[in-house]
Amino acid sequence: MEIGKSKRSARSALAAATLALLLPAAPLQADLPRAAPIQNFRVPTLSPTGVRTRLITGREALYLNENEIKITGLQITLFDPAGTGQDLTTLQSPQALIHLDDKKLRASGPGQIIIRHQNLAELTGRDWTYDHTDQRITIKQDVRVTYQASLPALLK
Repeated sequence: MEIGKSKRSARSALAAATLALLLPAAPLQADLPRAAPIQNFRVPTLSPTGVRTRLITGREALYLNENEIKITGLQITLFDPAGTGQDLTTLQSPQALIHLDDKKLRASGPGQIIIRHQNLAELTGRDWTYDHTDQRITIKQDVRVTYQASLPALLK
């Protein structure tokens, strides 16, 4: 019975953290239950009309404390809000730390981050921070931007 409770607690922790990530206007959960790691998770976000707008996946999520969740193999995919199913932007990082403090959501990682936008551009680097409230990604080391389309296509 304890294993089932642990799995439910882990799911509750991930769900609360994901809601905080996806709904920045909602209050953040300060009392997330401690739990065992969650393996191979997928958390989709749907628009009010039922269109998939975002998918967060990871190999493992581990609750560290009421303000931090460690994610291994993070991938965030943003889809076309018009409902075409086309992915517009993908963010990938082997390690990420989700910070839930002061009602402000941030994610960071010391390692590599790869951001791809509609097969038009790719941004890579190390030692990154994502501030959801300000909609800003900061990459501190080894930044590289690769455009995979002609300049006129990027300016559309």
